[in-house]
Amino acid sequence: PGCSPGARTSCRESAQAHGVGALSGDPKDKGWWSGRRSFSRGAKDVLERSLRIAVARRDRNIGDEHILLALVGRPGVPAEVLADHGVTYESVTRVLYGGGEAKAG
Repeated sequence: PGCSPGARTSCRESAQAHGVGALSGDPKDKGWWSGRRSFSRGAKDVLERSLRIAVARRDRNIGDEHILLALVGRPGVPAEVLADHGVTYESVTRVLYGGGEAKAG
């Protein structure tokens, strides 16, 4: 499986930094003997979402703020844990990009 058109640069940079196929989750590389760990489907989704968020905001790099927004913007345990403390996509966006401080839990 290849990269989506919007993620090609990110995939190319990942291949340069971590080796070809680092994002592919190739089954032959999943043994305990493998020197490289693959990303889970959920982790890939978070990284792809963070890329889309950065592109939409016209940011030049993917930063931890984009990853945080991607985590709270999708269903799952991380979003639930953060929501239990009052951290939502909207509150993070408000704190990062304007509108005042959000109060957590």
